[in-house]
Amino acid sequence: MDVSRRRLLGALGTGAAALVAGCAGGSSNPGTAARTTGPRTSTDTTTASTTERADEPDDGSAGPALWSFRDGESETEAEQDGCRNCAGVVARPTVDGDRLYVPGQNAYALARSDGTRQWRVETPPCHGTPVVRDGHAYVTAGFGYGMYAWKERLVAVGPDGRRRWTYEDEWRDDAYLPILAVDAERVYVCPRQDQTIDRNPVRAVDRETGDVAWTAEMPTAVAGNGAVVDGALVVATWSGITAVDAASGEPRWSRDGAAYRPTVADDLVVLNADDGIAALTPAGDVEWRYGDGTRYVLQGDTLYTAGADGTVSARNPRTGSERWRYGGDPAVLLAAVDAEGAYVVERDGPGLLRVADGELVWRRDVDGSLSFAADGGGLYGYDSARGTTTLLSLSPADGEVRWRFELEDAAPGPTVADGVAYLGTKSGAVHAFPPEKRE
Repeated sequence: MDVSRRRLLGALGTGAAALVAGCAGGSSNPGTAARTTGPRTSTDTTTASTTERADEPDDGSAGPALWSFRDGESETEAEQDGCRNCAGVVARPTVDGDRLYVPGQNAYALARSDGTRQWRVETPPCHGTPVVRDGHAYVTAGFGYGMYAWKERLVAVGPDGRRRWTYEDEWRDDAYLPILAVDAERVYVCPRQDQTIDRNPVRAVDRETGDVAWTAEMPTAVAGNGAVVDGALVVATWSGITAVDAASGEPRWSRDGAAYRPTVADDLVVLNADDGIAALTPAGDVEWRYGDGTRYVLQGDTLYTAGADGTVSARNPRTGSERWRYGGDPAVLLAAVDAEGAYVVERDGPGLLRVADGELVWRRDVDGSLSFAADGGGLYGYDSARGTTTLLSLSPADGEVRWRFELEDAAPGPTVADGVAYLGTKSGAVHAFPPEKRE
């Protein structure tokens, strides 16, 4: 899991509002009924082709990559409609089981082992990271630039790679359609346009049929994702936290105060609030609060929190009790976490530090522009701020750089799973990078 160093630095200077992302904006009118189209069978699925992957990239363009893939069938609605800002992979892929789900100029799934395409569904360019549940993939796609979208839709794809349905919202023509949450029965979406409109509708879309089960109007613009706990959908907005019944959309409870990033931890909802980090019960009561907290990352049964005082701590997510704390002098920021502990960066210095059980394991000087991602024995630093991507692999044991690679392509950042970094690029390529340098 990873946390952007630049975003953390900005947050300490500008407050919680600067970190709110995702579904924001709306209208006082939740809108008219939306439409759903059924599956299309003629162009939905293309079988895997070994010509579209390379175990050993022969042009050297992906350097240390295990394999590389490029979607060879790019004749989509993007070309038909002359969209100039739609090419490539602009969001991180999702790992689920032995598949990698890619939000590219089409939606497709690859085998993690060798990059062989498992299925491909023709869509407009995909905007968000796919959400996968029980083998079913949900992805938002359409044509957009900046705060405005066009023909945005939610596409559901079954485990066999066939489109089950497509949902298009009619709230307004220029709205994006991000996914708030997915549970066993419904996909919760929130059409948004920009952050200047006061309200959003939130809709529950039936996973089986693609029909709208209910619509609920939020009091103000929605901020980021949602979370489902104990039969309630909890949504953070600019003015507070609202919980609605997941089955009916009827209000359950609300609390004042700006909040964002709700996450389920056991039977609690942990979120950032305007006064720190808080954990709420399914009834909306405050179970615990860390008033100095600015950011958090949940890893297994540990909640890692960053404090405004320049410290990073590990906490019990159920009780909020502190297990250990590190930093303060020098001040540090949370960079990434894995099963063994946390990686932190010095707020005013070049140091990357490995911390386990509150103790310093190692320190390395690194480029201050890097963000980090880690999982399963892999630790990666990356920077894609200038139209090219720098990616390096470091040893979790001592921080030594194993390899460094400059990719002449922009990328949204890697998804790391079981030590391997999966990177989609804006030119449409997907690469799998191993933690160790290949011989």
